[in-house]
Amino acid sequence: MTNNNADLATIVSVSGAMLSIANIQPIVTLLASLVAIISGIFAIRYYIKATNKIK
Repeated sequence: MTNNNADLATIVSVSGAMLSIANIQPIVTLLASLVAIISGIFAIRYYIKATNKIK
């Protein structure tokens, strides 16, 4: 009996973890996108300044 309860608890726990990861995934994607955009802006700014120093 105890083993069946442990198995059920494990299934419920894993299911809950998968659901919460699925809910958090769009937020993580949004944050990663924002970091990439900001990084690209700083890279463009750096290369414009570096090119202006050469001239």
